[in-house]
Amino acid sequence: SLVRHTWTMAGARPADNTNFAAFVTLGTFYASVAGGTATIMGVPHNAISVALLQQFTGRQLGFFEWMAVGVPVFLALLVAFYVTLWLLVQPEIRDIPSGEAFLRAEQAKLGPLRSNERRVLWVFAVMILLFILPTLAALALGEKQALSVWVTRALPIWVVPPAVMFLLFAIRSSDSAESGLLSWKDAEQHGPWSSMFLVGGAVAMTDALTQFGFVEFIGGMIKSLGISFAVLPYLAASVVAVSTNFISGTALYCSVFIPAAAQIGYNPASMAILIGNLAVGLIFPWAGATAATAFAAGEIGIERMIKIGIISTIIFMVVVATIHVMLARFV
Repeated sequence: SLVRHTWTMAGARPADNTNFAAFVTLGTFYASVAGGTATIMGVPHNAISVALLQQFTGRQLGFFEWMAVGVPVFLALLVAFYVTLWLLVQPEIRDIPSGEAFLRAEQAKLGPLRSNERRVLWVFAVMILLFILPTLAALALGEKQALSVWVTRALPIWVVPPAVMFLLFAIRSSDSAESGLLSWKDAEQHGPWSSMFLVGGAVAMTDALTQFGFVEFIGGMIKSLGISFAVLPYLAASVVAVSTNFISGTALYCSVFIPAAAQIGYNPASMAILIGNLAVGLIFPWAGATAATAFAAGEIGIERMIKIGIISTIIFMVVVATIHVMLARFV
C-alpha cells in the first residue's frame, strides 16, 4: 500500500519494477524472517526444534534461553539485511510524499480498540507471562527453591498453548453472550492445523529414525569425519539455509545435527535453535508462505528476487552460524 501510495502521489506508475518497490517488498519479507528467529513463538518450525531437542537430550529449552541467542541473531540479521538491500536495491525515493498523512489515514481506518480486541490482548499478555514465569521464578527465588521447581514442572512450554486456547474459548465475546472469543467453527476453519500436524509428524518420524539406529549412525559418521565444534554450525547452516528453499527439512536436520553436536561436544541446544533460525527459504517464491506472500504483492520480478535472495542467503547463514559459535555456551 505504501508503494502504491507513492506512485499515486507521483502521478504515474513506472513501467518496470523499481528499486523502491523491491526495497519495501523484500525489506518486509526479510524483516519478518529475522523476527521469526527471536523467540520460540517466532515461526511454527521452532516448536519442532524444541521438541526434538527435548527428545534427544531430555533438555526442556526455556523461553529466555532461546532468546539468549535468538535476540542477538534477530538484531544482527535486521542490520545485515538492511545493509544488503541498501547496497543492492538502493531506493530512488528518499522521502515519501505526504508520508505522514498517509500513515495517519491508515491508522484512522483501524479505529479505536474494540472490546474483543482488548480481551484478546489480555489473553496474549497472559500467554507471555506463562511462557516466562518459570524463568522469572528461578531468577527471583533460585532454581532449587521449592516454588521455582514446582512452577518449572507445572508450566513447560507445551502446557501454555492449550491453556491459551482454553481462555480464548472460555472468555465471552462482547458480540454474543453465547460465544467465546474463539468459536470452534473459527478454530476449524482458520486454525493452523497444518503446523500442528507438522510438529506431530516430525516427532513421530524422529521416533522411527531413532528406533532403526539412523540417528546414532549419522552422529557417529559426522564424528568420524573429524568436524570440529567450530565448523559444524557452518556446515549445518549451509545445508539448512540452501535446502529449505526446496523442502521443509527441520525435523530431518534436527535428527541429524542435534545428535552430531552432542557427539563432538557442541551445545545441542544451540544447534536446535540454529536449525530453527535458518529453516526459512529466501530465494524462491515457492520457498514458503512468507516468500510467496512477498512475491504475490507484484512489486518484484522472480529473476530479481532470486538474484538478491542468493546473496541474502549466504549472508543469512554466515551471520547465524557465527553468532551461534560465539554464544553457544550461554544457551
